[in-house]
Amino acid sequence: MLKVKDSLTILYYTSNHEEPGFEQKIVQNLLENCGDLPIISISQKPMGLGKNICVGNVGLSYLNEWRQMYIGAKEVKTPYIVFAESDHLYPKEYFNFVPPGPGIYHYDNAWTVFKDVTRAGSYRRKLYSDGAQVCDRDSLVERLERFLADKPQWGEGDYDEN
Repeated sequence: MLKVKDSLTILYYTSNHEEPGFEQKIVQNLLENCGDLPIISISQKPMGLGKNICVGNVGLSYLNEWRQMYIGAKEVKTPYIVFAESDHLYPKEYFNFVPPGPGIYHYDNAWTVFKDVTRAGSYRRKLYSDGAQVCDRDSLVERLERFLADKPQWGEGDYDEN
């Protein structure tokens, strides 16, 4: 069985649209909790986090998020990817799960809480987030490659149906 550091690479993706001080706290939390796992960061502005791939200011959209994930995932050399986002805090335990075999996808007991803009001063649980999963690198690359094949390189819009 592979050791955690030989099995997982963190793929940190960001549009760099968070307030810089806030995102720096997220990065600091990540570095404090991830141990010695390799990190690939895929960003829209250059940053000094692991191996950085800067795609330029392509804007906010799900298509751009998935394209950034695809570009970063192709650089991963370990069998599994553990995702990290620019607005998520992660406990140490998140970086210790190694899937028991190829083709395994893990998304369990993730509590992503975000501000509910429809109700002032309230927060609610988000049921899913790309930034809270561990998956097989090869399966992810293959699926994203197929999904993105007929899509434009980059999308426009603020997380619309792209």
